[in-house]
Amino acid sequence: MKIIYIFGAGGQDGRLCKKLLKSYFKKVLLVLIYKDKFVIDDKILPFRTNEEYIKLLNYIYDRYIADIIFYFAAVHYASYEQQTEDINKKMLFTNYTLPVYMLNLCNQSEKKTKFIYASSSLIFGQSKDSPQNEVTERNPICTYSKQKVLTENELLKSSTEKVKVYISILYNHESVYRKSKFFSKKVISYCHGINHNIIDLDQSLMLFNPDSEIDMGYAPEYVDIMIKLVLKKTEPGTYIISTGKNLTVKNFAYKVFDIYNINKMKLNGHRFYAFT
Repeated sequence: MKIIYIFGAGGQDGRLCKKLLKSYFKKVLLVLIYKDKFVIDDKILPFRTNEEYIKLLNYIYDRYIADIIFYFAAVHYASYEQQTEDINKKMLFTNYTLPVYMLNLCNQSEKKTKFIYASSSLIFGQSKDSPQNEVTERNPICTYSKQKVLTENELLKSSTEKVKVYISILYNHESVYRKSKFFSKKVISYCHGINHNIIDLDQSLMLFNPDSEIDMGYAPEYVDIMIKLVLKKTEPGTYIISTGKNLTVKNFAYKVFDIYNINKMKLNGHRFYAFT
């Protein structure tokens, strides 16, 4: 029976991974790691601090040595959100310290393990190359992307025949599990609210950088690709997962308006307004 760890099991990709894995394995033991607990066979093991987290992780790993690890856990705060010392510590622990620590645990065991780390297209920053590829120069701008690059380098440096590391550089990918702070969910929730009279027509929709371009795909397909990377004996290394097509934020919004039959919206600056 395969033992598979999913870090970030409560997020979009973690939830999708859990669901898809059941279609690939008849028997699998999932060690699900959330932001405040481990769940193994419906047994809940909570933790409150990073120290408790590491102690519990050591305890569990001694008993359930992983065959495959999916690392989706990430802490990312938008540029307009206030950065505090506590937030910065949380980001460093989740985005860098924990995945590197987990890989070291794997290297100390006798079992062969495959380690899949979800990175982000933000590592390229304002790259002049379009489209980017696996060898495009990293140009991280924000703290989150800098930590991603640092972690990528550490994991790849530690990749061996015993512990094979796969870096998946993910471009925007969306699903029903996307949280409300993401702009795609924000647009959809806005349209749903208008159609169901939850939101008044005079309430505007604000989007940051409506002219910025994004490469957006369907999250279940992206997670399925990551699963297949390890199941199909693909060589370890770095892989970009994207559609290769760009769409502006405002055009995405217009497409959603069309789906909801909302055709009386105008853009003024960063806000969409309804008109009659």
